[in-house]
Amino acid sequence: MKNETDFICKTIAKNIKKIREDQKLSMDQLASISGVSKSMIGQIERAETNSSISTLWKLASGLHVPFTALIEQSKEHVMRVDKESVNIVKNEDGLFRMYPYFPIDENRNFEILYIELDPGACSHSEPHATGTEEYIIVFGSTLELTIGEEIHEIHSGDAIYFTANEPHSYRNKTKETLTMINIISYA
Repeated sequence: MKNETDFICKTIAKNIKKIREDQKLSMDQLASISGVSKSMIGQIERAETNSSISTLWKLASGLHVPFTALIEQSKEHVMRVDKESVNIVKNEDGLFRMYPYFPIDENRNFEILYIELDPGACSHSEPHATGTEEYIIVFGSTLELTIGEEIHEIHSGDAIYFTANEPHSYRNKTKETLTMINIISYA
């Protein structure tokens, strides 16, 4: 029971601190708008005390967030993604299919995409913002990757990294479906 209580206290501490900081509030400001003392807020944010429901309600009201925002776990420690559950993005002819398994969000500056290119498929990409990097691992066939004017052939099992601040395109010139993992890291 103690471990469960400690976990809940740590979750509440993390959530309150994050919400307060996201709203650019000091502990003094939160104390003023919630009616909870600064020293109590400090103890809660350090997970040194088991807060009463009344105190948590005051903090939630002061922060203008639902009560559950203070007690919910931010993310699962394990997240399984089934291909069928991912929103597929296709080009016009349907020969290039992209599955954003892990889209970018406020907690990470990268995304992980699973991509399928049927024989003859081609997709062009405009330059990304300066500092954007792409990491690609190819499976099943050979990818022809054009970066600016340079053409690279990446064979099954091989990988490539490049800065993506110039036009680039992906092409499958083979007779087999090509799959690749594309990790895009944003500055």
